[in-house]
Amino acid sequence: MVEPPYWLTNKGVDEIDVGEYDKLRKELLTIINTEETEKPRNPSKYTGREPLRLPEAWTIGTFWYSLALSSPTGLFSLFYDHIQPLLSKNGSEEIGEIMPFYWGRDVGKFVATKLADKKKYDRELQQAFAASSSDGDLSDHI
Repeated sequence: MVEPPYWLTNKGVDEIDVGEYDKLRKELLTIINTEETEKPRNPSKYTGREPLRLPEAWTIGTFWYSLALSSPTGLFSLFYDHIQPLLSKNGSEEIGEIMPFYWGRDVGKFVATKLADKKKYDRELQQAFAASSSDGDLSDHI
């Protein structure tokens, strides 16, 4: 897929100002569309679709996704600043429910085991205090 170049604002991928970048991106699209309409077409080579994908990549967020994949140093800031808001309307609340499943394999099983362990611990703790309080005054145990 053809993507708008990230370097339009001469900033690193994790420093892109959306407003500044979008202004230059729109200017680039106008130039590309003008050039495409004015140049003579060779039907065997021209598909006519490439410029149309540039606005789509920006609108649906694939621009940020592709940029994150191609930039290991900017991956986390791109994810938190641009990709996560596209995936989760409530930010950290929803993403906190989704992200644990990316920790490793069988995370659901791991979480279920930990919840069962916690329930067992709470039950044993309750029993220990119940037995302790039935043995006499709690001040004796302090």
